[in-house]
Amino acid sequence: MDEISRQRVKRALCLDGPEQLQAIESLSSSEQLHQFLLNYNINDGYLPVRAIVNHKACDKGSALYVYWQFPPELRITNETAEPDYDAAGLLNDIRRRLDADSFGSAEYYYDPSAEFTAVQLYKLRKSGNTAHLESVGSRKLEREWLP
Repeated sequence: MDEISRQRVKRALCLDGPEQLQAIESLSSSEQLHQFLLNYNINDGYLPVRAIVNHKACDKGSALYVYWQFPPELRITNETAEPDYDAAGLLNDIRRRLDADSFGSAEYYYDPSAEFTAVQLYKLRKSGNTAHLESVGSRKLEREWLP
């Protein structure tokens, strides 16, 4: 990522509220969006993540990365909450786009199964909660620390 792109992502990370959402919308590449996700603390709220997942430049690997950051019980619930912390709504958005294969690219590598132990994978498979467990992409994008 070039320095201008790095600064744009860093700026988006430093903002909050509507200003942050506007900064995210102004990001123009899937790499910028992916780096935002790699540097963002999802516990700070889901609206920025939802803005990225719904962004036209969002890569399938980025969405899959977000999807598997949540515990299994949240991936199967349909409860809704306050929009900024509506995990079920965010996950439903991601699931719909994954099911429709509506991402413009699938460049960034992400393998959800690498996040789990053999026992955890066994339990996931046994529970039937294996949708979107396949890897995607071929380009491994490492986190660039953007303090």
